[in-house]
Amino acid sequence: MTNEPHPVLAMAFMQNIQTVAKTLSDQAQGDTPLSADFARAAVSEIARNFDEANTHHQEPVKAMPAGRPSRMSGMIVADMRDSKLKAAIDNLSKDVQNYTLNSKQIATDCADVLKHLDEMSKMQRQE
Repeated sequence: MTNEPHPVLAMAFMQNIQTVAKTLSDQAQGDTPLSADFARAAVSEIARNFDEANTHHQEPVKAMPAGRPSRMSGMIVADMRDSKLKAAIDNLSKDVQNYTLNSKQIATDCADVLKHLDEMSKMQRQE
């Protein structure tokens, strides 16, 4: 399953989320004030990559014959839109919409996103 095109592409989008979240976190913890335009663009990119990852994560489910269970179906059916990662991205999105950005909160939100990405990665390695 991991060599099929959709799961591979979903993982690439998840890696993009990790890269952008780490970059945003580094900027938020830096010595200069965090640019609101940069933060909003970064979070928009995180959300876009999450949506794309979710789309490609669901593609193998569509390809499965109806009524035929798969050992992977339980994992795939688990919709990422309801995940802890999605909640962390939503919190980050909300925090960058404020008129005045709280860099510490944004760094904390990024750490939460990175934590959930790491948890998802560990789960996949166990399969």
